[in-house]
Amino acid sequence: MKIGGKNNLCYGMNVFSEKDWLGEDSVIRKKVLALRREVMGSDSADFAIGLWFDAATACEFRKSENLDNLKQWLSDNNLYVFTFNAFPYGDFHGRPVKKEVYLPDWTSDERLEYTCMVADILSELLPSGITGSISTLPGGYKDSIKSGTQIAKIAGNLLSAADYLWKIYLRTGKKIILGIEPEPDCLWENIPEFISFYNKFLFSRTRENKNIGMCYDTCHQEVLFSQPGQGMRDLIENGIPIAKIQMSAALKAPSVRSKKALAKFADNVYLHQVRVAEKNGSISRYADLPEAMEEADRNSPWLVHFHIPVFSGKLSGGLVTAKEELEAVFEIIREGSVPCDNFEIETYTFSVLPENMRKAGVLKTIKKEYEWVRKKSYG
Repeated sequence: MKIGGKNNLCYGMNVFSEKDWLGEDSVIRKKVLALRREVMGSDSADFAIGLWFDAATACEFRKSENLDNLKQWLSDNNLYVFTFNAFPYGDFHGRPVKKEVYLPDWTSDERLEYTCMVADILSELLPSGITGSISTLPGGYKDSIKSGTQIAKIAGNLLSAADYLWKIYLRTGKKIILGIEPEPDCLWENIPEFISFYNKFLFSRTRENKNIGMCYDTCHQEVLFSQPGQGMRDLIENGIPIAKIQMSAALKAPSVRSKKALAKFADNVYLHQVRVAEKNGSISRYADLPEAMEEADRNSPWLVHFHIPVFSGKLSGGLVTAKEELEAVFEIIREGSVPCDNFEIETYTFSVLPENMRKAGVLKTIKKEYEWVRKKSYG
């Protein structure tokens, strides 16, 4: 949907486990229409969706008849697409994903090929006059990137993706920006790390077309205990394109008592990196929530990479929703300082939220997230 006159807002469809986009009466298509009805109160209002296709599904849309069918369905239902999530390559629901979500990483040709397939699809679906975006993983999981040769390969593949996007623009007039999405414990987890890489490896080759930049996920930046909003301001100051802002909130355990309540968030599907602010001023790092619960100091505040519905505040057991970063980004948006018009709400974790947080159902929960974001963005 449009917010603030020119900005596009959608919800990431990776919240749903279904991925059967090919069928005219597929479950995922029905869910999209039901979501539009819930959020907009209409069966015909213009409505944007943030798509996610795994690699196998993306391959199916290489067939022109499948892509034409999807385009027609979108048109018939007043739906439009301006962004893709190309971070998860394979299955993303119903089984342990954990570190597998970073594979294949950007050292591999498979990651490049998948991203280019998604770019081709988006170039066909993207409405004229809108800059499109594709979010992708931040190079790879840091423990897997051990050599300068791997860094060079990552840079080479990203530049190949940039060249591919430039060719799409020359052929179609559709501009698409590839947005690197920093995440805790990855090759680039904070903004200064990516800025350094960008200036060293990408700036001279992409300064003309500006089609590699940042997908700014507010939950990921929240977890790092960084100064709220500083990462966004650093990107703007350095002239790095912001492809998309993913509006998301994290999980905070501020007290000894609240640490016990974290157990119900320790699912076996997703990785939930933890940062603990120690009394001496240092930050302790834990790769996943179960590990932290065994070892971490329970007297210090914890921040957990767990996407919580953005309207949430105080949670049961003394936990709270951490969204100082998100609030700071909204302030920058209201200032008119953000050179980006692609906004996406991304609470993909609905299926693994504690039962008491799922009682309203996914559609009504998403509706409340939309309402909260629209109010925060422009009042």
